[in-house]
Amino acid sequence: MATQTYLQALEYDKIIGLVANYLQFEESAAHLFRQKPNNDYEVILNQLKLCDQIIESSLYQFLNLKGIFEIRDLVPVILLESSQLDINDLINIKNIIENSAEIHGFYRDKKSGLKSELGNYLSAFHGFEDLCKSFLRVFDSDNQVRDQASEELSRIRMAIKQLEQVVYRQFKKELETYKKMGVLAEGEESVYHGRYVLRISAEQKRKVKGLITGESDSGKTIFIEPQACVELHNEMIELELAHTRELQKILKELTRMCRSQVDELVTAYDQLLSLDILLAKSRLSKSLNGVLPVLAKNPVLKIIAGKHPLLLLRFKETGSTLVPLNLSLDENQHILVISGPNAGGKTIVLKTVGLFQLMLRSGILIPVHPSSEFGIFHHILVDIGDNQSLENDLSTYSAKLSFMRKLLLKANPETLVLIDEFGSGTEPVIGGALAEVILEETLKRKSFGIITTHYSNIKGMAHDKKGLVNGSMLFDLDEKKPKFELIQGIPGSSFALEMAENMKLPGAIIKRAKAKAQKGVVNLESLISNLKMEKQALTMKNEVLESRIQSLNKLIKAYEQMQKQNDLKRLKLKLDSKQLELDVLADRNEKANTLLKEIQEKLDIIEAKKLAEQTQLKLQKANDEWKEINQDHKQLIREKYESASIRIGDQVMLLSNNLVGTVAQIKQNNAEIITDKFTIHVDMADIVPVKKSNGLTIKSKPDLDILQKASTVKGLLDIRGSTPDDAVRALEEYLDVAIVSNLKEARILHGKGSGMLRRTIIQAVRKNKFIKNYRHPEEQDGGLGVTIIEFTQ
Repeated sequence: MATQTYLQALEYDKIIGLVANYLQFEESAAHLFRQKPNNDYEVILNQLKLCDQIIESSLYQFLNLKGIFEIRDLVPVILLESSQLDINDLINIKNIIENSAEIHGFYRDKKSGLKSELGNYLSAFHGFEDLCKSFLRVFDSDNQVRDQASEELSRIRMAIKQLEQVVYRQFKKELETYKKMGVLAEGEESVYHGRYVLRISAEQKRKVKGLITGESDSGKTIFIEPQACVELHNEMIELELAHTRELQKILKELTRMCRSQVDELVTAYDQLLSLDILLAKSRLSKSLNGVLPVLAKNPVLKIIAGKHPLLLLRFKETGSTLVPLNLSLDENQHILVISGPNAGGKTIVLKTVGLFQLMLRSGILIPVHPSSEFGIFHHILVDIGDNQSLENDLSTYSAKLSFMRKLLLKANPETLVLIDEFGSGTEPVIGGALAEVILEETLKRKSFGIITTHYSNIKGMAHDKKGLVNGSMLFDLDEKKPKFELIQGIPGSSFALEMAENMKLPGAIIKRAKAKAQKGVVNLESLISNLKMEKQALTMKNEVLESRIQSLNKLIKAYEQMQKQNDLKRLKLKLDSKQLELDVLADRNEKANTLLKEIQEKLDIIEAKKLAEQTQLKLQKANDEWKEINQDHKQLIREKYESASIRIGDQVMLLSNNLVGTVAQIKQNNAEIITDKFTIHVDMADIVPVKKSNGLTIKSKPDLDILQKASTVKGLLDIRGSTPDDAVRALEEYLDVAIVSNLKEARILHGKGSGMLRRTIIQAVRKNKFIKNYRHPEEQDGGLGVTIIEFTQ
């Protein structure tokens, strides 16, 4: 038995066989089987994107391609002047140009919705508009030459039809004549070699005028074409010869038209074969639920929820569930050492990883999670199964040594090494030592690899050496059978005795085997098993904690956003209050000025000036306070909106009055803003960018309801008997009004009880930026049943 290639060892040939089942053209198969996995990153990525985009666009559902055959053999004939192609060859060319034209039409109609890779690929197909029209004029949908292919052909075919009718009528007339004469044999009439003939008894043949065309097997019946029909048939022959000449003339003209586009025809043929293969790969990818993973330029292997393609299809047929594969290798841990029970799935891991690499390099999508990541390895070295060769007189171990030699010659950072039962095939101590040295050398070469082993020294080496990582196949101790699931980070046990129990070996035999086994080995197996269970439990706990942390982060973010909104709301209320106060003082100032004029005319002018100055000072103080609060308000608004440079055409909001408009012009630090009603010029610092649809709404007028409440607010809030949620809502409403009213402090009466309500109130108070301090009064004034809060002034 010859040594199998790595493609066969990984069952890549079976994948290509599945692709071939989806091919539409017979000629495509030979091209497909000649293709080898690619090494060029850009080519691979482009092919995978094409496959993915074909599935997304459902291209194969829109195309109705006709069968085609090799065209290169026709090129010398086409290039000869006055040559004429056979009608079947012209039909083949017709199918090629119509297929190409159909793809060209699909691209023309759908190009706006196609992604760049597929659009660029389809745009290269030729439309062959003029040539298609010429072929359509000659051939109908059944590939028959039309009567209208030329005027002469139409005339000849019409003449043939008419003559056929004349021949048949004449034959019927002759038939009746000889029937009356009683010379016809049984059956009377027949068609012999395309001619209407009379069936005449042999003894009566001299009574019939015509051409003898044959006789029956017995010789008792003679076939005679009546003389009148013979003459008509000769005319038919002349018409048929004319028909042949005209048909050749038409086909020669089509051949001449093909001559001017022979290069485009060959290109179109090659493109159609390429597309056929691409469509077949897409159909297989879809049947596998294949995806385009992350394709990395650096060596990396990160497989998430991967499934062996061939097993996946087999399990689909039986309705079984396939255990997914998860593993991760990078520059820090680039060789995985898998141990565990026999028949536990170690070899399947090797084949899955190798097959994924070959499929990606061949432009076939793979069944993994889209977040999986793959580097491109230019060399794949595979040692799986029994590689002994009778032809080369190699034993199993000799074959393994030959593979190790090849590994030492070719291993580099672009190599993926897949070895099953590493070091096996000879005496364990020597085999294990040699395997350890080979592994060290592979590690130095920075090759990526996955190996399976039962040797303890290799497991220990994977635990100690940087770049190596242990892995094991899980085993169900209760059921005493493999779970076919890989866990990375710890070595595996062979579970030989447990599997022997499951295979119903006699208990006495197993007991004696345990007794003979070295105690340290048995203890190590037990320790490995316990470690695996502990790591699995820790992994599950970590997943739960990670989920909780993510949920908590979302809650914190949502709370911070809500708190910011509340701060903005309260600051806006305080701003509205100061604005109202400013309006009142401005009104008073106006009245004072009027009064001043009256006093100047009637009373002591000095007292009037003094009164005006006092009012002016109050007005100035209120105006300063309003400016300060307005500045804080503007800052919060700016924080709420996304920071971005403002350009001409952007929509902005004026912080001074919340008007929204469009930037028409910017000069230095000033902007011209066009609103719905007018155009204004403002400082750039007084505007913020806004989106057309923004969730933040700010009132442009004071909330009169809150301001009215603020005028009558008391310094006491009684929330005794409330639930914590109701208490917090009542407190927030009270604080909004209290802040606007400029209270210095307030008392919150919540009672002692279990202390829950007090703690809830204190938590809410601590988060409010407008509260400077809080305390509890003396016991005789309420103690822990009352919380006194002091407001920031």
